[in-house]
Amino acid sequence: MDDKNRFILALSTISGGLFIIIGFSIVMINSSSDGADKAFNAIVPLIATWIGAIIAFYFGRENFEAAQQQINKILDKDALDDIEVKNIMIHFQTMVVKTLKEDDIILP
Repeated sequence: MDDKNRFILALSTISGGLFIIIGFSIVMINSSSDGADKAFNAIVPLIATWIGAIIAFYFGRENFEAAQQQINKILDKDALDDIEVKNIMIHFQTMVVKTLKEDDIILP
């Protein structure tokens, strides 16, 4: 899906969801019944979740692909062979030790 179609999808999804929420808000304001309030409280999160799911589905794929490329780059055997262990290891002199007392331990 190209950028123009994604923009149109995002704009129409958000606009449609906003239109539905505004419509239910107007109905709820004009109706003083308890059922309208309950329906509004049930439908607003549903619409918001629907909008979020559609946006995440169409826009999350690029982020996933970029993350997968970074992982493949990191796990490349040739790239790992170029890094010396002494450049990434923690030296013994810089290590910090914390001794816990029995009062410091928090159990669930």
